[in-house]
Amino acid sequence: MSKKKQFALRLSVIAVGLACAAPAMADDFQISGFGTLGATYFSRGDADFTGGAGMQSGVGRSGHLGLAPETRGALQLRYEPIDRLTFTVQALSKLTPRDNWVPSIEWANVKYQINDTYAVRLGRIGHPFFMMSDYVNARYAQTALRPAQEVYGQSASFSHSEVAELLANWDVSDGMLSFQGGFGQAKADTIPSDPTVRNHDNAEVKKMAYINLNYETGPWTLRAGYTRGDLTFVPLIAEQQLFDPMSQLSQLTGSPVPQQIRERFETKDQASAFWGLGANYDDGTWVANAEYVQVKVGKGYNSSRGWSLLAGRRFGQFTPYLRYSESNTIDRIMADGVAEQLTPFFGVQRAVAAQATIQAVLDGTATKDQRTFSVGTRWDFRKNMALKAQYDYVQPQFPSKSGYLVNVAPSYPPQGKGHAVAVALDFIF
Repeated sequence: MSKKKQFALRLSVIAVGLACAAPAMADDFQISGFGTLGATYFSRGDADFTGGAGMQSGVGRSGHLGLAPETRGALQLRYEPIDRLTFTVQALSKLTPRDNWVPSIEWANVKYQINDTYAVRLGRIGHPFFMMSDYVNARYAQTALRPAQEVYGQSASFSHSEVAELLANWDVSDGMLSFQGGFGQAKADTIPSDPTVRNHDNAEVKKMAYINLNYETGPWTLRAGYTRGDLTFVPLIAEQQLFDPMSQLSQLTGSPVPQQIRERFETKDQASAFWGLGANYDDGTWVANAEYVQVKVGKGYNSSRGWSLLAGRRFGQFTPYLRYSESNTIDRIMADGVAEQLTPFFGVQRAVAAQATIQAVLDGTATKDQRTFSVGTRWDFRKNMALKAQYDYVQPQFPSKSGYLVNVAPSYPPQGKGHAVAVALDFIF
């Protein structure tokens, strides 16, 4: 069955199930949803453009034109059995890191509104890494056709977390200050490092704590957020080609050096931090958005940052806009000295090759240096529907070989640039 048919079938199953339940629903049940049907073209034939994180294929090398990068759909059920108590479940279908359309439960939580100021929530939420985390997949709620990949790709494939949190809001001056803070954990599939063995890798954050502040006043929304936790991310190819052989070599030789190399570069329960700042302006005519995020990890995973600027203006039903976004590696992890350490075991030539392999593995962790210039427009031609078109000039930057491009062919030249054009129909109901 084709991926497009998988997507349609999954959504149909969800819709039929909810439709069958509808007659028994009273006023305390609410069903809503959103979706995007999009088509994307990419100019290169030796790499795939995905426009986001967590996809092992897209358009380009896999075919210059395709629906997968933008197309998605979700249904949400909200149930309020008694006053102040709310259950929320959201199922989302889009192309996953496993290269299928199997729906995932993005939201599944219970919220209790203590009073007009405070609330508590327990369960799965869209984790507040970013300014648009609550509606990152609901593209209708966004000006641009998609979020900036250089910013929203910084969280790898993490989209939701299991948490216990406190929510609060206060009137401050002429605006509203909102607080969100809690603790929990997050797990995510990531695109496979060796798809011939397994169709995904895994990442996990334990002992996670976070705080998120939003302030709304007039046309302005200001946001600051911080998340910390212990990150584990060990790609399968790194286990097979680097970490397990180092441990085995230590066992065979009795030398601690190979095991020390493993411990130097393995990202296992490493202290990590993710923080971001954002600002949004919308006075009904002019729209603008700026966002900056940074990821910092103790060892084995390249720290990085990303930022974007967007400006647009409404002309009736049309909103043309411009955007620039950029991501950079911070303190690139280097495998310096490994060849010298391994020379007594392998000889010079094999030790140098081993160091190059280690460096390649390290560069595969968040070395997503890239710049993108985007121009597009939004057409609100009908209530709850918008048609968007966007052009992107994608420019991978050193030290990354291919930026956020995936499925890269051996013939791809380092930092090869490309052009993407997309059209998307966004809707909510």
